[in-house]
Amino acid sequence: EQDGQSEEDAGQNSEQDDEQQQDEAADEDEQQQQDEQQGEAAEEQQDSESDSEQDSPSQDSNEQFEEQQSLEQWLRRIEDDPGELLQRKFRYQFRQRQLQGAASSVEDGDRIW
Repeated sequence: EQDGQSEEDAGQNSEQDDEQQQDEAADEDEQQQQDEQQGEAAEEQQDSESDSEQDSPSQDSNEQFEEQQSLEQWLRRIEDDPGELLQRKFRYQFRQRQLQGAASSVEDGDRIW
């Protein structure tokens, strides 16, 4: 009789062990699914952050474009007269030579002519 009881107990124990293993496996599966979901959520968040980061460069390029346009408009307001620029350059150089010549002749005590 005792052998029959011990076999029954062993059978019950093995059933309990099987149930416990199944519960543990189910818990592990649930944990793994939760981890995967959290990983997917983190990836989606990173994707949305990278999308917003991609918006930033386009905003930067828009700002750069607007800045470049305003600079070009400002430069167009400046009169471009190369003839006048040359005349002013020659007058400037002439005055510089006169001042240098006058200063050197006064220092030397020589006449210019």
